Amino acid sequence: MSTAWVGSVTLQLFVFGGSCMVAGWFFGYLSGSR
Repeated sequence: MSTAWVGSVTLQLFVFGGSCMVAGWFFGYLSGSR
């Protein structure tokens, strides 16, 4: 198992998690503003 592979997967998971968090916050904000 190479360090580069672990770093790549970790980065992808971090970006995916961050995108989901932002999307969830955005939809929650739209629902609360109505």
